[in-house]
Amino acid sequence: LEGEQANLVNERIQSLKKRIKAQATPVPSFDTKAIRATMVAGQRLKAWQMAQDGLAKAPSEPELLAIQGELTTYSPLYPPLSAALREGNWESLRQLSGRMRQDHPDDGELGRVWAVATYNLAVTSLRKYQVAPANSLLGELIKLGDDPSAVKLQQFARSYLSRPADPRYDIFVNNIELRKVE
Repeated sequence: LEGEQANLVNERIQSLKKRIKAQATPVPSFDTKAIRATMVAGQRLKAWQMAQDGLAKAPSEPELLAIQGELTTYSPLYPPLSAALREGNWESLRQLSGRMRQDHPDDGELGRVWAVATYNLAVTSLRKYQVAPANSLLGELIKLGDDPSAVKLQQFARSYLSRPADPRYDIFVNNIELRKVE
């Protein structure tokens, strides 16, 4: 074929290729059973993060959007709480989880998140030699439950409230591992 007919045939071939390519890349679907099971287990923050990961892969998945809506109905603070956790912003994580605990005092996950954020904030304060605020944070943490490492850390902090830091202080504080939110 030559001329006008060749152009028409080429245009038709190109349009068919585009249609085939569009059909070859299906919209990924996402299985939400694991997210639902996580929600039922009371791990809503983890479910939020799983839903966000799923939405990154399948942005218009209706089931994921429904889960996201359910979680924000439970508490509209899940987006900033998740962002604070991702960024390692312990102060924000502590404040947000504390506010959420006021609305949902029986939510065990929020209690654990608050405790981890409080402990990690105390450790980072000790690393900056802010001993008095760290001592106060550890005191709050100890009031809520039996945490032997927090008790030992508070005793350590109290011993440095009235004396200057020494090389042992830096070595000890910098070797304390931060806790992870699970």
